[in-house]
Amino acid sequence: MRISMIVLFSAAYIFCQPASGQSFRADYESLVSLGKEFSHAEQGVEAALRDVAENTGAHRCMNYIFQRSSHLKDIFAYYQFSVAIKEVVKDQEDREKVSALLKTHTDLMQSDLEREHRRLKNVVTLCHTIPMAVTKGTEVLEIVEKGEAAVKSIADKL
Repeated sequence: MRISMIVLFSAAYIFCQPASGQSFRADYESLVSLGKEFSHAEQGVEAALRDVAENTGAHRCMNYIFQRSSHLKDIFAYYQFSVAIKEVVKDQEDREKVSALLKTHTDLMQSDLEREHRRLKNVVTLCHTIPMAVTKGTEVLEIVEKGEAAVKSIADKL
């Protein structure tokens, strides 16, 4: 909750600034949208998980997808914050430091997304006999792919 409030205040600050120097604004908005998509996907997987009997293969598959979607939602919230900070820092020396941190965070985010993409793809393959796992896993994979494109866009600007 605390992180969400910080991100919200940072976003409000960014959107109140003049248009000049807002090179990451569209990227930030994309990340906010993706965060919402991950949150919605997590809720959908959680709801589906409640309908699956525990200690079954279906439950293990759905639980894994739930854990991954929850993790992805969380890392996107932190990443949003990093991009927001980039826009609010005005001092040139601080901007250089924040840019270096954002570059590092972007590299980590790209590797996290690649790893999560691979893991989710594997689970969808392993759980191919469970239609709900395939459906929910594929939904999360599609959001991951959008996330990979958004993070690449940011990486290209750094």
